[in-house]
Amino acid sequence: MISVRLLACQRTENEQHYPTDKGQPGSLMSSFYEHHKDSIRWQYRCFDRILLNGLIQPFRQPERIVSFFNTYRQLYPVGRHVLRDIAEQFQRWLKGWSEKRNISVVEAPKGRRDDFVDPYFKGADADAVVVILKAREPARIMTAIGDSKANRWHLQIANRWVAQYNFYINDRQWGRIFVRICRYLPRQLRSQGG
Repeated sequence: MISVRLLACQRTENEQHYPTDKGQPGSLMSSFYEHHKDSIRWQYRCFDRILLNGLIQPFRQPERIVSFFNTYRQLYPVGRHVLRDIAEQFQRWLKGWSEKRNISVVEAPKGRRDDFVDPYFKGADADAVVVILKAREPARIMTAIGDSKANRWHLQIANRWVAQYNFYINDRQWGRIFVRICRYLPRQLRSQGG
């Protein structure tokens, strides 16, 4: 499931709109506007960015997660150790993947992130991850509540502040974008571009 939220900006008369030539940064935003302009009822001259939220829909239901692990990984019951191991697997994958590509994984700054990542984008190749910011942010994650001695668990979705990873990408079509990935199930994704 992907939901889309548009963030709009208001530009002055002297500012240019997004280019419409394919291959130029921002051309997708112009295409989006041209396609949907009859449905847009705001008084804005341009869209500044688009937010896309994604997740694996069945993983929003604890019983479907239990069924998935039982069927495809022969793991039952799904307890705290299973959920923790999945998060650690992601952490190990990210470490190896980023080191192999020489991509920095850094703590997010206190101030504006856009300003912080500017130096990483200077001279960056197109369609490349330029930096990954790690930040504690709110997320809906799967938690296991139960008794470790009896190995009986109940899964539920809970709101928690957890480490999430923001992959900043120099995209050929969209320009600067980021994709936020939560290392905990149900692996929510958020992408912002434009």
